[in-house]
Amino acid sequence: MEKLCPICNLTQPLDNFGVHKSRQDGRNLYCKSCIVLKSREQRTHIRALKRERAAFLAALPERKPEVVSKRPIFTGLDRVSYAIKQGCKTREQIRRETRLPMDEICDLLADLYDVGAIVSRPVGEERVFVMRATA
Repeated sequence: MEKLCPICNLTQPLDNFGVHKSRQDGRNLYCKSCIVLKSREQRTHIRALKRERAAFLAALPERKPEVVSKRPIFTGLDRVSYAIKQGCKTREQIRRETRLPMDEICDLLADLYDVGAIVSRPVGEERVFVMRATA
């Protein structure tokens, strides 16, 4: 069987057309050689556009990079100790304030307890955390 390629207007055997299962005849509309030529032209066009863009950007005056944020980035330890200083006493209050996962909060509280930055005591069924007074 043969098929007509609408680009080159040549009737060619079906083997010269790629497989395209969603088409009715199961083959591409264009022959393989026309597809290769179209792909080359497209790549050449894209390279030319990229060169033009690079030349345009190179001609622009030098700009200083913009500062995105002046806020310092706090670690989890900073966030937990700040929450306790602000009056959060229970794990749940600290979780709401810091928006950290509970297991991470427990690890950070243990680290603060180990270095002696906080003290804890049980109140009912809850444990209360307080910053240790510094001398």
